[in-house]
Amino acid sequence: RSKETTGLPMAAPSSSKTLLGSNELVDAAVGAAAELGRAGLISTEREAELVSLSFSKDANLMILAKHYGTDLDKFLLHSQSIGTLAEDSGEPDAIVVGSGLAGLSATLNILDRGGKVIVIEKEHRLGGNSNKASSGINACCPTNGTDDFVEAFRNDTIRSAGDAAQLPLISTLIENSGAAVEWLRDRVGVDLSLVAQLGGHVFKRTHRPKNGMVGAEVIYGMQKAVKAYEKSGMVQIITDTAVQSLIQDEEGKVIGVEVKNLKGDDNSPTKLMAPNVVLATGGFAADRRNGSYLAKYRPELLKMPATAGEFSTGDGITLATALGAGTIDMDKVQIHPTGWVDPNDPNNPSKTLAAE
Repeated sequence: RSKETTGLPMAAPSSSKTLLGSNELVDAAVGAAAELGRAGLISTEREAELVSLSFSKDANLMILAKHYGTDLDKFLLHSQSIGTLAEDSGEPDAIVVGSGLAGLSATLNILDRGGKVIVIEKEHRLGGNSNKASSGINACCPTNGTDDFVEAFRNDTIRSAGDAAQLPLISTLIENSGAAVEWLRDRVGVDLSLVAQLGGHVFKRTHRPKNGMVGAEVIYGMQKAVKAYEKSGMVQIITDTAVQSLIQDEEGKVIGVEVKNLKGDDNSPTKLMAPNVVLATGGFAADRRNGSYLAKYRPELLKMPATAGEFSTGDGITLATALGAGTIDMDKVQIHPTGWVDPNDPNNPSKTLAAE
């Protein structure tokens, strides 16, 4: 959504006469609110509030309608100080659900382009399963000091995928991998200077830091970059909060989320609105409940330990499929041969990955 409102349709006055009469002013205010709502520049709740204030003939709003009823640019600007929802009327450009590497990457890219974001995380801390990543990030970079080339990476990936290969997705992965690593290095400041050759690769292309696990290092850098926008109010990070459902408009477009706080006394559902919603969550490997996605698609894995956090219950998939989204490759659950076992709790179903 553009930050500028230039070129918005003009709200037509209800009369050819000067807007001095009480009814004409109400008509102009309601018309302006309706136009702003249709243009997606105010939330449904804010539009309803402006309409209610118009009908109650709020003095400030009536003055605004008198002078700016046909100028939506200025009506939007000056109306932001009117009403109880005034400070919330500047809704975010996007709501990002999930705070792993995917969610934080989406958030930082939006913030760097001038957008306003709300990040929603079910857990108390950010990072999700990305915090646990220990192997590295595979990328074909011209500067990694090897003879690696894109077609070699493509062939390795296709061979590994077998019959499940999705060629367009593979192209997206390998052709953007180098730029992704460079972005993490240059924008986020993550050290990915070590390059190793892991299973399935004919060249060294797995990037990792000199010290620490790659997941923890990447998430630390991403959090720092994103939180730098908190003081300006461009990003709001909400933890211990689960998204209950996606909100749609009359045409079926997702325009917000309904959330529930998982800690504290007030856990009543709350609606958050935005013209864009990014689902960056959906892992389900730790969910062993009856009826879970793991039970449905790979029941033979229910007794195996998992490196995914206990929070991995497929929430994003549930939210999307409730609106009719399709699924693919749900049975493709990655199995890794090695994990660290706590000698004091060897039967714990949650393990830490022991990487190559």
